[in-house]
Parts: sequence; structure tokens; C-alpha cells
Amino acid sequence: MMNIRYSTIVNSQPLSRLRNLTEKICHSYSLPERGKQTFWVIHRSSLQEALLIRYKGQVYAYLNRCLYEGEPLDSEDGEVFDASGNFLCSSHNGICYDPRTGECFSPIALGEKLIALSVYEFNGMVFLKDKQATLANKNLLQFPIGKNTDTQLFIQNEYSCIYHPEN
Repeated sequence: MMNIRYSTIVNSQPLSRLRNLTEKICHSYSLPERGKQTFWVIHRSSLQEALLIRYKGQVYAYLNRCLYEGEPLDSEDGEVFDASGNFLCSSHNGICYDPRTGECFSPIALGEKLIALSVYEFNGMVFLKDKQATLANKNLLQFPIGKNTDTQLFIQNEYSCIYHPEN
């Protein structure tokens, strides 16, 4: 996981204004019942993978991290629903979650919840509208800086942003 902070928005829009935008994630038809898609977000100044699912006709999104080990829920076999199709499960360790709330059913993290992202569906599209997250486009390029492991990220989206590692 990489921590990054906002530094410059090329078109001079303040980040607070951009976070009030709704951002298109995908077409509704591309997310079947009990289907999933992953996408990248900047959540609380950190680049994170997110998981979009459809369960009982509704769309839900969570950061794609198991509460127990921090691995992506779909890290082993690409699946996120259990065999019954009623629970989200980590393919790495089998820990199960309620798909509607993200609440964990395992004694290891009983009652804790996956970090939810605010999404909604309208006019055949699924949108992100979250005060603490904004979409990071698939066209994410990484440039090594100097001899250390820091990385400068350039993200092209509907607006262009440049992010720099924490100092």
C-alpha cells in the first residue's frame, strides 16, 4: 500500500470541489448479480484497490482488503462470493462478510466492517460519490524517483492530477 498526498491539480480545481463530483465507475450491464469489478481510488490520500459488487440487485463498494491480513478479498482465485453466493469471502483465508454492510462474521474480527465506499446506480451507470475517495484512472503511470523506492504517480482522469510521495 502506498501513501501519497495531494499536491497539484493541473486545472487548478481544489480537491474539496473535485470530491463533490460523481464519477462513473462502469456500465450497469457489466456488473451481473453476484458479479464483481475492481477499480482504483485515492482514499484518504492513499492509493487503494476497491471492489464493486452487485448483491440482490443493489450495488455496493468496499476497499478490497481483508480485515484480518489486509490481502485483497479476491487475491487467490479471483472470486469474492462464497459457494452459496450469500457472503463475501476472502479467497486467501476464508473470512466471510455481509455483502450489504461489510460486517465480518469471523471471531477474528467479529463485528468489524470492511471500509465502504458510497456508490449508486443511475441511468445504466454505476457512480462513485464518496467524500473520502476519488477515482484513480487505469492509466496510472509510475516513475521511480532517484535511488530510493519513492514513487511519483501521474494519474490521468477526467481531470489530471499529480501526486507526490509523503516527505
